[in-house]
Amino acid sequence: MTRREYSAALFGNRFVAEVVTAIQRLAPAHDGAVTTRLVASNTGLSDSLVRPVMLRLAEAGLLTSIERVGGPRSTLRYRIRRAPLWTAVTEACAIIGADSSADSPATPNA
Repeated sequence: MTRREYSAALFGNRFVAEVVTAIQRLAPAHDGAVTTRLVASNTGLSDSLVRPVMLRLAEAGLLTSIERVGGPRSTLRYRIRRAPLWTAVTEACAIIGADSSADSPATPNA
């Protein structure tokens, strides 16, 4: 299976694993905050593929939105909500990213 196939099977969206991995990598270098555009440009995905994932992560409480400084049309920024669930999701994404050619990310090929 590919990383995107694992992502679809586990999270119901082919791009969750890529987006989560990018957020985890990018947030520390950007004062802990990321935007859809930042994640999209760093993953090579379009904003329209990244935005729904970011919204779902926020709905699940894994990201929190930061108050917009320039009004309602200004860029929406998110921070990671550090919690055990975020840790579990990032670890799962790291596993499927590292072993996307195996039959199962939990067990090596025999």
